[in-house]
Amino acid sequence: MCAIVLVVETLFGTEPDSARPWWRRYSPRFWLLVVSPFLLLAVCTSFSLKARHATATAERAVADFRQRLAAGSYDEIYDNAALAFKWQTSRQAMIRYLKTIHDQMGACRTSPEPRRIFTFASTSGMKVQLEYRSNCSDGFLDEGFTYVANRDDVLLERYRARAPFLPR
Repeated sequence: MCAIVLVVETLFGTEPDSARPWWRRYSPRFWLLVVSPFLLLAVCTSFSLKARHATATAERAVADFRQRLAAGSYDEIYDNAALAFKWQTSRQAMIRYLKTIHDQMGACRTSPEPRRIFTFASTSGMKVQLEYRSNCSDGFLDEGFTYVANRDDVLLERYRARAPFLPR
């Protein structure tokens, strides 16, 4: 009989429930179970808002890139790029590449909406990938942009243009 009383006392405690505060009536595991969905929702909402902001900023940067490409301001494109972009290619090689695209494609009519948007976050920051298809006077041009998002700005990390006659 004594063993049964001891088990009942350890399961339910010796104090009446009214003596303990309401939050201590439940175990920490219970509170973790209750709070964790809200924490997950807050993290997902925060990522979604940051991703939307970074995507909108990257779309504005694409428009700026295209204005500079049409104006022939290749140095400005290179100067405003991320360090990773500058490590991948030299200034002269990038200027030659952009000049080839500009000269061989002719005047381009670009769609304002990207064909594909992909946003992902890592320990090095948030990246936004945008893909466009432009209708140029000499055919279609498929462009891919990868931007690294900082607090309020995005920097070009990678640019890829594909057309049947462009060098790879």
